[in-house]
Amino acid sequence: MATSEATTQTPRQRNERRKPVFVVRAPDSNARGRWVTLGYAWQRKNGEDGFSVKLNSIPVGNWDGTLVLLPPLSNEEVPEQLEG
Repeated sequence: MATSEATTQTPRQRNERRKPVFVVRAPDSNARGRWVTLGYAWQRKNGEDGFSVKLNSIPVGNWDGTLVLLPPLSNEEVPEQLEG
C-alpha cells in the first residue's frame, strides 16, 4: 500500500527542502578584501551535473563581473529552497 500512496502524491508533496551547496559572492570594489553575498547555488534536482543559481541582487558601480561560488561558512545562515 505504501507504493500506491507514494505514486498518488502530488509533485509538491514529494519535494523536499534543500540547502544550497554554495554561496554566490562578489568582491566589494569599495572595500578591498570584503565580499558581498549575492545569492546561492544548489545542485540540480534532476541529478545532472551543474547547479541552479539564484541571485538576490547584483553589484552596481565599479563591478568587474566576477562572481565566486564558495561553500557556506560554518556559522552562516543559508536559506532553504523548495525544489521545483
